[in-house]
Amino acid sequence: MVELKFAQNEGKGIQTIMEQTKKIAGKEPAFFINSHWFSVEIPAFIPLLDSFQEKKEKVEVDFDIKNELSVLRSHFDDLREALQDADMNLRTELDKLEESLNTVTGESPKEKFNKPLNELRRLLKKFADKDSDFHKNIISSKKGMDTAEKLAESYNRFAQWLSGLPTVTLAPGM
Repeated sequence: MVELKFAQNEGKGIQTIMEQTKKIAGKEPAFFINSHWFSVEIPAFIPLLDSFQEKKEKVEVDFDIKNELSVLRSHFDDLREALQDADMNLRTELDKLEESLNTVTGESPKEKFNKPLNELRRLLKKFADKDSDFHKNIISSKKGMDTAEKLAESYNRFAQWLSGLPTVTLAPGM
């Protein structure tokens, strides 16, 4: 391969495959070997299957904290209702998140919002993880999916207001 100029560095191919596959697809390749052959399965990176993309950006936002908090809580309550038949782990997670959200009010200082909003972002990312039970719960309910999208939008308004939290974007077709 080196002589044909298809490879640049002898002895670096497997290492490069491992590193680049992990970097791009998020998983290492799988190697299958027997006495007569070997194969390498390289997982594909498909952006549409990455349900959330995080971005950090500083944006000044006009923000009515009392109204936005009310909207966020309303979307959260709608999500709980849509997922009332979900498994116990998800309901427990929603209970914990509700407790955390109840620690803030319209008069709370900005820094008090970091913990509950980080917990909300982690929940939204669990919804995005196609291998998680949370993802299976959310996609099984059309109303749940729509409500999760609204909750993500509401979270993003807070993330922009706080200027330190990454925003999340729900990918089409999740």
